[in-house]
Amino acid sequence: MAGPKTDLELARQEITLLRAARDKLTEALRRQLGQQFDQVAVGDRVTRVNELTAQDQRLSADLVAAQQATAELEAQLTEA
Repeated sequence: MAGPKTDLELARQEITLLRAARDKLTEALRRQLGQQFDQVAVGDRVTRVNELTAQDQRLSADLVAAQQATAELEAQLTEA
């Protein structure tokens, strides 16, 4: 039969093991959540890059159209 000192020592050892297990699980969860966040963030960045690329193409087309209209107006002015 174990005495109170032995029981106390066994309890302390178990607490130490439980704390180590808790810390290990907490770190694993932190890594997993970080990876999930990174994946979501990457998806958002890809979407944003695609949106900006489409906007750039529209603006480039608008610029070309404006330059052509300017050239046509200048040609009309020189003819007049």
